[in-house]
Amino acid sequence: VLSFCRCRPTMRVSSLLVLCLAWTSLAVAIDNTIECPYANEIAVAKIATAGIWRENRARLAALALQNGFPTTSLIFLTGDHSLSRYPFRQSSNFLYVSGANMPNYYISLQLRANNLPPVATLFVPEPSADYAIWNGHVYSKEQLRLMFDVDDVLYTNELAKYADAFPATWTLYTITSSVALPNELNKFTINRSLLQSVMTISRATKSQKEILLMSLINKISSFAHVGAMEFIAARLNDTYGSAHRRFVPPSSHATIPPFSANIAPESDDYHVPMDDVARAALASLGAPSPSYRPNVAPVDASASPDPVYEYEVQSYFVYRCALCDARMQAYLPIVGSGNNGAVLHYKANNDALKDGDLILVDAAGELWGYGADITRTYPVNGIYTVEQRLIYSIVLRAQAEVVKNVRAGVQWSTLNTIARAAITQYLLDAGLIQGTIAELQSNNVYNIFYMHSIGHSVGLDVHDSQTATLEANQVITVEPGVYFNEYLLDQAKAGPRSRFIVWSRVDQFRGTGGVRIEDIYVVTSSGCISLTEVPSDMDAIEKIMQK
Repeated sequence: VLSFCRCRPTMRVSSLLVLCLAWTSLAVAIDNTIECPYANEIAVAKIATAGIWRENRARLAALALQNGFPTTSLIFLTGDHSLSRYPFRQSSNFLYVSGANMPNYYISLQLRANNLPPVATLFVPEPSADYAIWNGHVYSKEQLRLMFDVDDVLYTNELAKYADAFPATWTLYTITSSVALPNELNKFTINRSLLQSVMTISRATKSQKEILLMSLINKISSFAHVGAMEFIAARLNDTYGSAHRRFVPPSSHATIPPFSANIAPESDDYHVPMDDVARAALASLGAPSPSYRPNVAPVDASASPDPVYEYEVQSYFVYRCALCDARMQAYLPIVGSGNNGAVLHYKANNDALKDGDLILVDAAGELWGYGADITRTYPVNGIYTVEQRLIYSIVLRAQAEVVKNVRAGVQWSTLNTIARAAITQYLLDAGLIQGTIAELQSNNVYNIFYMHSIGHSVGLDVHDSQTATLEANQVITVEPGVYFNEYLLDQAKAGPRSRFIVWSRVDQFRGTGGVRIEDIYVVTSSGCISLTEVPSDMDAIEKIMQK
């Protein structure tokens, strides 16, 4: 708390994240014997992927020359200058050619003929006199050159001297971004229209080193997903005991653990057990009462007496990733229980888990810039009901139908057609919809229950650069789903497609939320290879949660 008070306002977001993680680890009594099972693989990957950024630059330059870029040209990219997000995350195009996750950097690639790789010059801010006080070690230019595997490193205040070495008749290719090009480059003919398409093609297909990194982050993310299942099961089975409750219902005030017994219950519905030191520290800041819990939904009567919240599952998932050096998330985790699972980009993650509900966890870590994208849906109590099994099996079968058609040369549109046809047929077989297949397809009845595409490319961005037709060594998701979204169901009931819905049957599934199963695959010439290791079989998931 005191560290949080003293730090600069712009750093409080990251400080608060650290405090939340620390509080979570205390609250759930994380077993300190848990270790990352991939420590050796991570160490090997650091060696095996050496040169990855140089290879990416060479691939981009070769494609640029193939697409008509003259050898009398430069490719120039500006890194992200924003410090409004903590921790800082570099723009993906810049990461692709530099690996430099630092703000205010530039990179220039001088194209060359005869299949020679480009000459890469990295521009970095010259450290201020007190840089080491605030940021630690000051790296020399030579250290930075070796670190990022470039040909030269210059300070940004040397950019004019660099530009003077090239004729004004040269063309400079760049990508439009929120960061303006430095004025020192205005002497060149600047082209902002052609580089993005070349970058898209270059990033869409992954090298073997990129696939190695993506295989590793999928293993780490799978480890975190299994951990989330175990965490929910353990909490609901009271493995950690009542002494680790953080928010205690009014009827349970007498069960407040001994270390906070000296604190009287607040008049609010819930309160946070705190010791005198923490309470005094907050009071000195004029902080709100410890009973104040912003952005947390009230506990439903059907929730567990010692409720587990969606954000706790999120925190434990992030913790597991961080154990394996994946300290960034590829995107903000979606942890939706009950009806929240039917909201595609649900982000609040603040409801209590309820016995009998499903929980949808769409989350993945990021390692050295490369991310994953994995979704699992499972019962809070560890046992799928008959109805939940039916919906889950529809999604699992639809995924299998799509996966067997994934290979180089297949178009995304074809995979989407296969997914929609499969889900339509399986919903019909389950008695949830009615009519002929032709009627159902022509009226797009599927999108009452399944309203997104079947997948996307993954890489430095979770929705990475992709092409209309699959190519070997592209990394993609396959993620069908079936959702009982209250808004869409009410809309359909009042509309012309209502006649295709068996409402007496569908109404039985209201409250189910959504089921999505999402895995990562590497496309090959004859099929695909799964990188995801967390089980999707219902019996296997139940076994994990019943340990």
